[in-house]
Amino acid sequence: MKILLRYTLVLFLLITPAIGSATTNGGSADVDIVADSFEVNGNGEADYLEEVPVSDPLEFWNRIWFTFNDLFYFGILKPISQVYGFIVPEVVRVGIANMFHNLAMPKHFVSALLQGKIGQAGVELSRFGINTVLGGLGFFDVASEFDLVSADEDIGQTLGTWGFGDDIYLVWPVMGPSNFRDTIGLVGDSALNPTSYWPD
Repeated sequence: MKILLRYTLVLFLLITPAIGSATTNGGSADVDIVADSFEVNGNGEADYLEEVPVSDPLEFWNRIWFTFNDLFYFGILKPISQVYGFIVPEVVRVGIANMFHNLAMPKHFVSALLQGKIGQAGVELSRFGINTVLGGLGFFDVASEFDLVSADEDIGQTLGTWGFGDDIYLVWPVMGPSNFRDTIGLVGDSALNPTSYWPD
């Protein structure tokens, strides 16, 4: 429960800059998932080839939490975030999100290493050093000015690189849509994220 509450706080702080412009699909709780297979033609447009259904054996569970999240996001989180956005300047909100991203460096660094992306792992380490020292503990993303861009690697992506599929759709309360692979990855992400070890 403690980790869930912390992830909720982090999620809130990270999505606040954008959530104000989010719109609901009319309250529909339809979670029948269909992935479009397509290729890009010579004009740069997508030619859709087929619709590939995504496995949803947990449809009953997913529908319950999809509805709950829809109500939570737009009934509770969005109004709070709008007040937060009105009170706190955008530069501060973005800075806080930057700090959380900077703290998550171990997750990005280790995930890049486990995927064999040694160069990207070096970028993540360099970003952490530069942003911590020159960016006010990560409040400012100074490293991006040196073309050091985070790839946001995580353990779920690492498992995908290792061949684990993402075929089973899964919705979690508050955290939203996921799948079994990324859910397992979330455990690893939590273990690598220093914010998971905040004292009570």
